[in-house]
Amino acid sequence: MNLPLFTVEFGRSSLNDDSANQRSYAVGTTRRGRLLRWIGLCAAALLLAVATGCLGWLFAGGDPAAVQLPDWIGAVAPSASAASQDHPQLRITSLPDGAAVMLDGRRHGSTPVEVEVSRGTHTLVLSHPDAIDEQRQISVDVDMAIGVSMWLRRPNATLLKPVTLSDYRR
Repeated sequence: MNLPLFTVEFGRSSLNDDSANQRSYAVGTTRRGRLLRWIGLCAAALLLAVATGCLGWLFAGGDPAAVQLPDWIGAVAPSASAASQDHPQLRITSLPDGAAVMLDGRRHGSTPVEVEVSRGTHTLVLSHPDAIDEQRQISVDVDMAIGVSMWLRRPNATLLKPVTLSDYRR
């Protein structure tokens, strides 16, 4: 009787040598079958774990265009097909550093960051907890760098000593 994870064999015992040889052969086949079944099960579990990890990485915001595949794989990497479409690179920096970057409503990390964009007009929004949000319309045709100085919510100020006329009298 074959069940999904193991095999059960029913047999009659006899004193005949031929049946004993057949029985030992059947037991050997069963062990081999179990071993192959376990190897297949482990391979399937490993494949499932890798696929789950890849999907989790994509859902968490992983960028498949950033993955560099080895030459021996023989597949066209997404970055190679994107490079053939000639998308310009946009380098964004801010003062203060660490501002969240939103380009056309999609988050792209925090400054400084380099993003591959399509040619045309885009909406750039930078936000930082210590600064006032900054929004700009930018037109991108070639690789370019943008530096944004954001207004701080609490500017750094230095207290100065007041000057009086007595300080200038001799």
